Amino acid sequence: MSDTRPAGGHLLGNRHLLPLRVYYEDTDAGGIVYHGNFVRFFERGRSEMLRALGIDHAAAWRDPDPGARVGFAVRHMEIDYLAPALLDDALTVHSEVVKVAAAYVDARQWIARDGTTIARARFRVALVDERGRPRRMPADWRRKLATVAVRDDDGSGIAEMTADAGSD
Repeated sequence: MSDTRPAGGHLLGNRHLLPLRVYYEDTDAGGIVYHGNFVRFFERGRSEMLRALGIDHAAAWRDPDPGARVGFAVRHMEIDYLAPALLDDALTVHSEVVKVAAAYVDARQWIARDGTTIARARFRVALVDERGRPRRMPADWRRKLATVAVRDDDGSGIAEMTADAGSD
């Protein structure tokens, strides 16, 4: 029996790689990816990285105890668009954890086409309860995220993006 789960990319050292194809639904009338869809592509990359690390963040929202339900919410986002993505492009979303704190994670991501970075981003995602209040991450989640954390360019987590932060 074959595996029918969708492809979720893979970890390569400390980096998660998620291959994507640009479909018609991702583009405007001119065949160029709408800028807001890059946010969706980055979200998929972060979600698949969590899955690859064994963090079931979807199950955390479904916890039978309403007081224990938690999930990640974007606290900060910074995106640099360098070149357009086009209909039928084969893209790769690169995701790296740069800082793990008690209640948040800083990540840097970039999208590449044929080895060239076309967009790069910084995200801070905070763990919140169902009322939107910050919550400490489970120790197991922090440990798993810390195992793949890389040193940021200035060591501070969210920082100004540098030209080489998203190079392939």
